[in-house]
Amino acid sequence: MYQQLWAVCFLSACAAGTVKPDQQAADTATHNDAPAGDPGARLDVHGCTLTVERDNGPDGIVDQRSEWVWLDRTDDEGNAYVTDHTAWDSSSGTTTSRSVSYDDHFCVTLSQALTSGADTTVGTRSTSTCTAEGLPADTQHAEYVDGEWDEVSTVGRSYTYNTDGQLVETIVITDFVDPAEADTEERTVYSYDGALLARAEFYSGDPEALNHWVEYMYDDQGNEVGRFSFLGDAHEGLAGVRYGAVLTDYDEHGNPLVRVNRYPGSPPDRTEWTRDPHGRVLSVDRDYASTSTNTRTEATWDPDVYRRLTSTHNDGNNGINSYAATHTYSGGFPWTETIDGIAPDGGTDFQTVLTYTCPDARL
Repeated sequence: MYQQLWAVCFLSACAAGTVKPDQQAADTATHNDAPAGDPGARLDVHGCTLTVERDNGPDGIVDQRSEWVWLDRTDDEGNAYVTDHTAWDSSSGTTTSRSVSYDDHFCVTLSQALTSGADTTVGTRSTSTCTAEGLPADTQHAEYVDGEWDEVSTVGRSYTYNTDGQLVETIVITDFVDPAEADTEERTVYSYDGALLARAEFYSGDPEALNHWVEYMYDDQGNEVGRFSFLGDAHEGLAGVRYGAVLTDYDEHGNPLVRVNRYPGSPPDRTEWTRDPHGRVLSVDRDYASTSTNTRTEATWDPDVYRRLTSTHNDGNNGINSYAATHTYSGGFPWTETIDGIAPDGGTDFQTVLTYTCPDARL
C-alpha cells in the first residue's frame, strides 16, 4: 500500500515538484522559471496548499489524508518550501503534523513534528539560530513526552571559509542534557579543485581521529560523476579501504541517466532513467541487486503541460505493490488531479485525489 502511495506521488504533482529534503532536512518542492505553457516547466506551487486523499478499494471511504502548505516566496533558484504538513492514516489511527519556519535566507529556524494516536502524542522539536550565510548555528533539540517538551541536547556549529568564500571547515559540538550520554565533537574539512568540492574529511572521537573521507570526481560540465568513500585511521587495520562508491552518467542537460551504488562484497545497486525531450521522466528502473529488489516505474505526459496522463509501477520483488493508473484533471492549474489505480491480483485498487488551492491562477 505505501509503496503504491509513494509511486503515485513519484514525479506527480504530489506535488509537482516532488517533496524532498534539502541540506537542512527541510521539506522543499522545486519548480523552475520556464515560460508558462512550457511542458518541461514544473508547477509553480509557492503559496499553495495541496490536499491528498486516498481511497483504497475504492469504497467511498478515505483511508489516508495529507496536506502540504508552501511558503508564499521562493529562493533565487525558484525552490518553494513546505511550511506545514499533516498526514492521517486510518490503518494506524495516527496523525502526524509537522511545521517548519525559515529566516530570510531560508535557513530552518524551527522544525517541529508531533504524532498523535489513540492514547498518546510524541514528537520532536529543533530550534535554531542561523549564520549570515544561511547555515544553522546553534540548535536546541527537544522531545515531546507525557504532555511536555523535554530538552535533549544543544548543538553548536562553527564554520570557516577560505579567501574565495568556500567552506573549508565545519565543527559540530553536541552537549546532551542527560549526563549519562557523552558529549560529542565532529569536524569536517573540505578541499576544492577550483570551484568544485574535491575531498571531504570527517573527524570524530577523543582523541580526534579521521573516521572516513570522501573523494569527488566531475565531468567537463561540472556534474558529479563519482563519489568514493574510504575508511580513515579510526578503523584500525582498515585505513584507506574503500567501502562505497556512487557513479553517475548524465545527459547533455545535466539530468542523471544511470546511477550505480557499489558496496564491498555486494552486487551493485543500479538506477536508470529515460526522459522525453522536455526532461520529464518516462521511466525509472531500479535494480537493487544487493537485496534482490527490482522495480520499474513509467509515465506518459501531457504534451503541453507538466502533468502525467498515465503511470505504472511494477514491483518485481512484491507484486502486490504493482499498479497501472490513469490521471485526469479538472482544468488549468491550480487543478484537482484524480488518479485511478488498478492493481494486479492480490493488490488493492485505489483512487487518489490531489486538490491544489492557490491564491491565483498559474496556468
